[in-house]
Amino acid sequence: MPKALRLSAGEYRAEIYPDNGGSLGRLFWRDEALLQSSADPQRLRDPSSVGMFPMVPFGGRVADAKFDWRGKCHALAAHPGESHAVHGNAWMEQWTVEDAGRTQARLTLESTCGPLAYRADQHFSLDTDGLHVLLGVTSLADMPLPFGLGFHPWFPRRPGNRIRFKARRFWLERPGGIPSDPISLPPELDFAAGAELPSTWRNNIYEDWSRALQIDYPDRGFHVALTASSNLDWLMVYANPALDFFCLEPQSHLPDAHNRDGVQDRYGLVELDPGQCISGRISIRAGELA
Repeated sequence: MPKALRLSAGEYRAEIYPDNGGSLGRLFWRDEALLQSSADPQRLRDPSSVGMFPMVPFGGRVADAKFDWRGKCHALAAHPGESHAVHGNAWMEQWTVEDAGRTQARLTLESTCGPLAYRADQHFSLDTDGLHVLLGVTSLADMPLPFGLGFHPWFPRRPGNRIRFKARRFWLERPGGIPSDPISLPPELDFAAGAELPSTWRNNIYEDWSRALQIDYPDRGFHVALTASSNLDWLMVYANPALDFFCLEPQSHLPDAHNRDGVQDRYGLVELDPGQCISGRISIRAGELA
């Protein structure tokens, strides 16, 4: 099992793995796993088997692992087995523990992802109201470049799961996991009133979502609630019915926004001058179902 920082407060317990992508390894409420939770020590060394990892200096995929910015083409490292760059690189790096106690921990990372040199900071805080995570990124590059961030939690998929959140619109997916075009919300994929998880493959981003979602576990009698800061206004929904988990990923920008031309708002990407920073925050709580 990777080295763990263990936090506890009230009915919550958390494990943080600095050496495994600065990830949140496991999170419990009344001994219920709120996120994906493996009992296999070897699996916990795999970033895709933890409870949640940070996405820095961007979230989602960047097509063909390259992008043009201010007239210059920049190359990124493609994810193994893909032609695209995926979720930045912070989730595969070893983070430094700057401070840790019974209810909080602060981690930092200095790294480069292609031209995107940066410093990332994560602060985990656990109290009787749940887990709170603040993630920030500061540009250490020598030129203005686009940055983004997000969180990638993995939730257990169980019988009767229902999810609820509001959103303004929905993006179709083209081959390779890249968003193609926005459309109005299809009724079968509108979760504003609460609905069961899709029974078919879904890997789609929702735009301008409510920054608050709830997942019900009726077979266990509890729900999980996640809230996000206002700048994390894109939500990726990944659901494969063949797997025992699903993902609801708040992030600051549209995946592959780096390669969309002629749009002033950059779909959430933020151009940072050297030394400038952005941050985002989420909270995860649990409670009994009414």
